[in-house]
Parts: sequence; structure tokens; C-alpha cells
Amino acid sequence: MKKLNIVLIALITLAFSSCLKQSYDNPPNQNDVDPHLKVNVSIGQLSAAAFSFPTLNIELGDSILEGVVIADDRSGNFYKQIVIQDSTGGITVAIARTYLYNDYPVGRKIYIKTKGLQLVNYKGVPELVYGFDNTGAIIGIPSALITNYIVKATYPNVVKPLDVTLAAVSATPNKYINTLVRLDSVEFNAASYGVPYAQPATLATATSLTVEDCFGNSVAMYNSGYADFQPILTPSGKGNITGVYSWYGTKSQFFIRDTSDVQLTNAVRCDGTSPVSAQFISVDSLRKMYSGTDVTLPSVKISGVVISDKSNGNFGSKNMILQDGERGMTFFFSSAHSLSENDSVTIDLTGATLTSYNGVMEISGISPGKAIVAAAGGGHPEVRVATIAQVTGSSYATYESTLVQIMGATLSGSTTTYSGNKTLTDATGSTTLYTAASSTFASATVYAASKNYTTIVGKYSSSFQLQIRNLGDIQ
Repeated sequence: MKKLNIVLIALITLAFSSCLKQSYDNPPNQNDVDPHLKVNVSIGQLSAAAFSFPTLNIELGDSILEGVVIADDRSGNFYKQIVIQDSTGGITVAIARTYLYNDYPVGRKIYIKTKGLQLVNYKGVPELVYGFDNTGAIIGIPSALITNYIVKATYPNVVKPLDVTLAAVSATPNKYINTLVRLDSVEFNAASYGVPYAQPATLATATSLTVEDCFGNSVAMYNSGYADFQPILTPSGKGNITGVYSWYGTKSQFFIRDTSDVQLTNAVRCDGTSPVSAQFISVDSLRKMYSGTDVTLPSVKISGVVISDKSNGNFGSKNMILQDGERGMTFFFSSAHSLSENDSVTIDLTGATLTSYNGVMEISGISPGKAIVAAAGGGHPEVRVATIAQVTGSSYATYESTLVQIMGATLSGSTTTYSGNKTLTDATGSTTLYTAASSTFASATVYAASKNYTTIVGKYSSSFQLQIRNLGDIQ
């Protein structure tokens, strides 16, 4: 990595001084004590240097800056870092320690002695770091050396967020990066309200939600799966959101400190609607809402286990089948989903359409973002043993979109591979076993012997149809 000594950067005109009074090296840890170290560089000057030399890490000289902490790690949404701000701008400080809020809570004024630290532009964000490891990853200030660089001063101090619009921060992002802003008249978009602030850390380290205004401007809010507010559902209203504006590569980002930063108190959204909190309903009750004509669903949610297997290609990228107990439901999302077999999920169905597609009851008109995974691969759906006569007879509706094992069945057809329609036969009758040509096992040779087939029950138009998820469903 290239390095540039900041002494050589005349454009930011930093005045360095080593004339520090020894008595201030370890100031008293009282909240009303300020050691009044001589500050000779502003955060704005350092940020300007980072923006001017984005491919270089700058070794800093013997300078002192000051700022007030505007973000700490109390809620878990920031990790091993704090963000500080002065009247000229803000900067992230990487520190190799957790529970930083005990010493450097939001509102704590601190001084930073920069000699021995480096200034880096990390993906567009100015940051003070200790160095880099052999992979190029940032090293925060080591825990044992923190007091060599950071001197505590008064607490608490108030940094008032700057009231801005999404259009303003989008127009001049460098002006706001690492600063506390309050976004005016915003709301979570349709896929981001009424869902947890983040997926659990076992599924994703961070979750992106979209915050937008009434004019089409938007920003991605990132929340950590380790944040203590991870499972809390986002509000549906409109209002103000306070947080730290940031950047990653070519896109803007926004981070809240905790949910008190979210003040969406106006129930009326930009489109004039006032959504209410969705209530849970069973899959069985949901199916009973359909009486032959399409139904626009009210504010309801369902939960269950994904029984379809997207990875093997037999159900398409937008289709998903969910089972709750002995009842199931087919979904057709508006775009490709990332749900995997045995994921336990909760889905907000508000505004979606309950319909019948080729004889199968289906939920359509819904974004994959409305499906929140509670436990990846942790579900154990029920598999009922049934005969072909049962799943194709008068009891079909109780088996539709669920897992059923057909015992002692044989497969036949005009070709010896699974692709297309094959005839599955047991002692009670026969029906179609369908395999998409795009599935990973379409060209595999079928078993001639009698086997047990675990299938998902469905229809295509007036014909009954079973599907396996992968070859592991044949035993």
C-alpha cells in the first residue's frame, strides 16, 4: 500500500506541534474536566486529505484534534469503532476493543494525538487507524495503547444533528460523511417496513433496508445482525430519522445508533395510506379466505418452513412453497428470492394477492423482502405418508403444497431421464411426476425399482402433479 507523509501535503496546511505539557498526558477521568490540549488540526482538514488522496494511507505527524463522540458501540450497530465530529466534519476512529461506550459514550469529548496513526479513505469514508495487517485489513488502535492516543475530556456534550433532505446529501455526499444528520420527511419503503431491523447474525452480518422520501430519493440503512434492536419491527409511518451518514464504494449508507433515532410518528405515508401492523394468521386460515376469486390481502403475516429447493432448479427462481403444520402455500415473488429449503420464515402479506394459478392456490404480487428468515435451515416440516389415490382424490386440498411421501412407487415414461412428465405409480393408482428441464437432475437416469418418493403435491391446470426437490427425495 502506498504511503504519503502528511508533512508533505501543503494543501491542508497542518501545523504540527510537539510542545505538549506533560501534566496532560493522563488527565483526570472526571466528566467535568477538560485538559484543554492545544488543537492544531481539524477533522475537516483530515477528511479533505482523505478525499483528495483516496488510494493512499497517510502517516500522520505530531498533531492533536478534538471532537465529540456521535456514535458508539452500545447497541451493537457499530463495532470496534467510534465516530467523532467537530464543527468542520466527522471521522471514524478504529479501535481494537469492544464495550467502547464505557469510556467513549455518545456525548464524550475527546482529544486524539495523531502521531503514529494513519489516515485512510476506506471505501469513501475517512478513518483513523493504527495500521494494516498483511492482508491489507485495517488494524484498530490496540487496547493497551488507547490512552496513548485518546484523551478523555468533558461529558456529556450535545451534537445537534443537521436537518437535511435526501436530495441534499445525495448532491454533496462528502460534506455529510461521518456526521450526524436528521433526514427530514422520510419513511421505510414498502419492502422495509413491518420487518425486523436486521436478520439474525447467523444469517447475515448486516441487513440493508431502504429509506426514501416522497420524491423518489433513497438511501440504504444498514443494521447489524448483532445489534440489540435486531428483532424489532420497523415502523410504517413517516417522519425523521437521525443517524450517521456514510459511504461504501459508490453508494451512500446510513447508520442509526438505536431505535430512538427513528421517529416516524406520522401514520400517513407519502402515498396517503396508513398501514396498520400486520397480524399473524395460520396458513390454513389463509387458504380458507379464497372462494374462487382473487383476494387482496389485509395486514396479515404467516410463518412456516420453506419446503421447496431453489438450488436444484425444479421450482424456478421466483417460486417458493411454504408449509405450516399440515397446510402449505405456494408463493410467486415479484423477483428472484434467496430462501433455502428448511428456512423458517415470517412473511408480511399486506397488499399481496391470494389467487389460483393453474389450479394451485398461490400468493403473488409480493416482494422477497417481505420474507424474513428467522432460522436458516432450522425448520423441520412434517412429511405425511399418503397414497396417490389420496393426494389426487377428494382430499387433494389438504395435501396441496405440502410434503407427502409416496411409498413403494415406480416411475415410468417414454424416456429414461427425469426431465418432463413421468408416470408415478403405487398400489392405489398413478399420477404425473414433473421435473423441469432446467433442474440439476433432469438428465439423471430414473430408478427402475420400487422406491419411496418424497414429493410436493400440486396441479397443472386440471391435472394432478407431484414434484421432487432433488434426488435425495427418492429412497
